[in-house]
Amino acid sequence: MTVKYHINEVDIYKLITDLVNDNSSLGKIKMSIGYYFLDENGNNGGFVKRFTQSKGRFDVKQTFDDDTYELQNDSFVPMGISSLNANYLAHDKIKEITYEPIIELMVYIENDITYKVIELVIQEIRAKLIQYQTTLDVEFLNLDGGANITETLKVIAMAGEIDYGQLATIQGRRYLSISMPLTLEVTNYGEYANQETIYLSVPSVNNGEYVEMYPISWNYGTGIDTDGAQTLNDKSLLNLDRAKVIKHVPKTTAFGFAMAVQIDFKNEILYKIFKDSRKPTQATSTEIWKIKSEIKVLDTDIESETYGTYVVDDNLTLEEEEFILDKKAPIGELSKGEKIVYVLTFLPRWALLS
Repeated sequence: MTVKYHINEVDIYKLITDLVNDNSSLGKIKMSIGYYFLDENGNNGGFVKRFTQSKGRFDVKQTFDDDTYELQNDSFVPMGISSLNANYLAHDKIKEITYEPIIELMVYIENDITYKVIELVIQEIRAKLIQYQTTLDVEFLNLDGGANITETLKVIAMAGEIDYGQLATIQGRRYLSISMPLTLEVTNYGEYANQETIYLSVPSVNNGEYVEMYPISWNYGTGIDTDGAQTLNDKSLLNLDRAKVIKHVPKTTAFGFAMAVQIDFKNEILYKIFKDSRKPTQATSTEIWKIKSEIKVLDTDIESETYGTYVVDDNLTLEEEEFILDKKAPIGELSKGEKIVYVLTFLPRWALLS
């Protein structure tokens, strides 16, 4: 019987370490999954690095010099993760786990320049991990013999608020505890809306060039308009039961696109939509719009140069050139203190005969 595996927690620790160390410091500010400990008086103690990160075995616990605050001659920022807080999807085939760890960093604060640089790196990491999409390659031992089992998982990350915690004195040095919640959704199945990019175009803005949009939600689909007809009970009707029912005859087929957007006047198209909704004219009501939607697909071809990355799939790219902006209006009643959110509905200028 084939042995079944699930996502390994050790791989998630590695992933988190890789994510936080992928920053503009180019390795000069290195985060390491580590834990600090204090003595009974809360003054003395040291750091313990839970796992090694650079080469070697990941599950080997190491200690390092408390006085020099260095490991293998490289200083780093200790990073603690007490628990991954995993929530599993109950499914036989789909591997899907949502992790909600709290990342705690112990930052040395006695050198102002060092502290400020580390703080900026932490803020950069948080900004990057807000709705961040990446992949994770994992490998399982094949107990049935043969090559190891490899799998590419999709990962969606979402970082939260940076919390500046308490000061701690360790070996006479002062550190500040900085924590940040992180949510990771890891799965081997399914696609995400993050893979889609939407553009709009209208001749009166930027000479008809496409402008990327950032909708908070969107929807689209194909509809078929039908005519109902009842077949008469005559000699040409072989199945007499059909005389008792209505036959739907396809008449036209059309594609519609809708989205909800936050109005921002720095975006020329959104400025135009807001203005036209308040001051409609015959010209603006009959303008022809274009919609372009690109879908990126994970490249799973191991021999491809783009393996493990998301690339645009031309077969899934939607580019419709003749739309009418049928509806442009606030999604609900407006009130002070709330953002202006519009719902936009695009209908095709022409419908296809079925």
